[in-house]
Amino acid sequence: MANKSLLLTFVILFGVLLSGCAKKSEQTAAKGNGMKYAQLLGITPEEGYTRVDVRTEANGEPVATYLLVPKDKEVPSNLPKGEVIRVPVSSLVVNSSIYAHPLKELGSIGVIKGVIDAPYFSMPEIKAGLQNGSITDIGNMQRPSVEKIVTLHPDGIMINLFEGMTTSEMPTAGVPYLKFADNLEYTPLGRAEWIKFLGLLTGKEKEAQKIFNQVEAEYNALLQQSKEATNKPKVLVENMYEGVWYVPGGNSVSAQMLNDAGATYPWAQDKRNGSLPLTYEEVLAKAGDADIWLLKVFGQQLTKASLAEMDKRYTQFQPYKTGKIWYSDTSTSGLFDYSAFHPETVLSDYLIIIHPELAKGKTPRYFKQIAP
Repeated sequence: MANKSLLLTFVILFGVLLSGCAKKSEQTAAKGNGMKYAQLLGITPEEGYTRVDVRTEANGEPVATYLLVPKDKEVPSNLPKGEVIRVPVSSLVVNSSIYAHPLKELGSIGVIKGVIDAPYFSMPEIKAGLQNGSITDIGNMQRPSVEKIVTLHPDGIMINLFEGMTTSEMPTAGVPYLKFADNLEYTPLGRAEWIKFLGLLTGKEKEAQKIFNQVEAEYNALLQQSKEATNKPKVLVENMYEGVWYVPGGNSVSAQMLNDAGATYPWAQDKRNGSLPLTYEEVLAKAGDADIWLLKVFGQQLTKASLAEMDKRYTQFQPYKTGKIWYSDTSTSGLFDYSAFHPETVLSDYLIIIHPELAKGKTPRYFKQIAP
């Protein structure tokens, strides 16, 4: 059950956006917030501090404002309303493995002193820290240990926001929540650009900019390559979870990445941004004739037989009959840990799978084809 819950969480984190907003082009720069692509993050340098605004919808009111003041400077006396964070931070609690990898890339993995939902962290450094006591297991997101938070007293607790999520009733123990809405962004590069917030928090602004520049260049190069494709295969994603088939909405990051990879996504015209809860019959009617099926599992090596055992109705889909099913075992593939801030790696996998004629013999990083 825990494994299935993790997969459902990933569908929400990786592939959903906010409701009621039109899809933005990857080449459309965010305006007025100091960002190039991100619509939900605003970074404004001010005298003596940097203002960071976090939103859950473009042009909406900030759900959080952070005033980042360098530790080697005095706190300005005329600060606007917001949460003062002294930077660089020296200790953080993080609630998702998604943020551990970019912190490692920035050379700041050592600031992670506590984790929430520890079983879902696969990074060796985190596992080692939990074993040797340098990293504290704070418990799960529903019931984090206030006592452990008080003892640790970190500079902040990083959390990623969901649609409709509220933190008003969550225990803080006097420690500020650092709210990240990267998973609600409108474009893959918009999400990746949130590494700049991590760079500000850790005093690694230049390193964050360098990493993002490389991600941007590689993503756009792959985007240009996909335009050489002469067809657009239909791609089905995900699978049933407790009687519901959750697929990313048409305005989601996942949907855009499939489009960028030269695929036809059955729900591309849907204007919702959240994860769409569908029945089996709805999915079969819309994507039963799909050319390719992409899905995620946790701790499983899939075969056609084991997939049929999960739900024998899966045999009705064309990809099952042709064997064109690709899956990622997220317990070992690194998809959860790495891809959010490196969408170019996922786009590369999609291109290899969807348009092997353009891949020139490359093999996917996260996905592998189902065994007969």
